[in-house]
Amino acid sequence: MKKLLCIIVMLTFCFCSKKENKVHRKERIKTTEIIVDSLFNNYGIMFVKIDGSKFASTNSNHLRRFYNRNFSNKYPSFETFVPDALAQKIIFEEDKFKGRNIVVFSLDKNIKTEYETSGIKYLLNKYCEKGKDNYTVKNQDSTEAKFFTILYYLFMNGNRISFDDVGGFYIIKVKNV
Repeated sequence: MKKLLCIIVMLTFCFCSKKENKVHRKERIKTTEIIVDSLFNNYGIMFVKIDGSKFASTNSNHLRRFYNRNFSNKYPSFETFVPDALAQKIIFEEDKFKGRNIVVFSLDKNIKTEYETSGIKYLLNKYCEKGKDNYTVKNQDSTEAKFFTILYYLFMNGNRISFDDVGGFYIIKVKNV
């Protein structure tokens, strides 16, 4: 009888401790989801620095794949990797930074000059059209470098950029102008 009672107590203890671990794990997952959501929900298109003074448009899925393949041994978590990637503390290798919907480009010199002399508000007013709740880039027929340079500067100034698959255009949610 004592053996049976001991086994029941031990099993109860084991199941209770595992339940606490599951609860802790669920809380950790929820916290991680909140961090990732706050980073990416409104930032469909992001930009990172590429070797050779270039930049690349990317998204959270591509960054996660890149982290898993190349940076998981250098950063303890994806959440610690992302701020450095977006702050351009990491320079990615162009030949490894490939994927669907990724555009590698050099900054357009004219747009760069306009930004440096006149600021982000000037670029927004000159190259974007205001809608009800957001902006779109006026002339998407411009060169790829010019178009993505405009989006790059908008992103670097805290604006949210996403792509409307149905309409085929980029949406800019202005945050800091």
